[in-house]
Amino acid sequence: MNWEKDMKSTRITVVAAVLGALAASSAAQTLFSFEGSTQGFAPGNANATVALSTIGATDGANSLAITHTGNFVWVGTPDAFGANVLISSAPLIRYDLTIEGDLNGATWFNQLLAVNSNGGWKQMANQWDLPRTAGTHTIEIDVSELLPLNVTNWFQFFLSFNGPTDAGSRTFYIDNIRVVPEPATMAALGLGVAALIRRRRK
Repeated sequence: MNWEKDMKSTRITVVAAVLGALAASSAAQTLFSFEGSTQGFAPGNANATVALSTIGATDGANSLAITHTGNFVWVGTPDAFGANVLISSAPLIRYDLTIEGDLNGATWFNQLLAVNSNGGWKQMANQWDLPRTAGTHTIEIDVSELLPLNVTNWFQFFLSFNGPTDAGSRTFYIDNIRVVPEPATMAALGLGVAALIRRRRK
């Protein structure tokens, strides 16, 4: 009967709308874009400086240029309240790292991530190696080991950079720091869409 077909079509439309909303909510969410501002990012000591640049901009017109002379340095922002909500909901962080040349021949280059808030200082347990070759690289960091963040009124975000001092000063660029949905979330959405299509074909 026509009314049955209409009801079936309505159910499909509603389910499709729900899946679409879930997919939209599962899209990457930008934490820091550096568009027109360093967004408070600054080095924790004198062996690094930061500035805006157009080099290495992967989302918009600006990136954050970091000039580093070696040894360990934190680079971050003391005013990231709100980012904690996004990190808690999708604890997979990606950012784009652009390198020109070969970092003056640096033989190693690694990193940590940390956050600070009224819930306490938390940092990743182990450093990881960063690329040292020319080009733009996507860095992916699973920060689930830092959860729960227990933030109520202030939040700070930091990335560390560490390398040898004998390679001299080198500049690299970071941009588009974002959180992305976990693979399981996207897989569930994919199964939902597939089920909807099968149902519609019956």
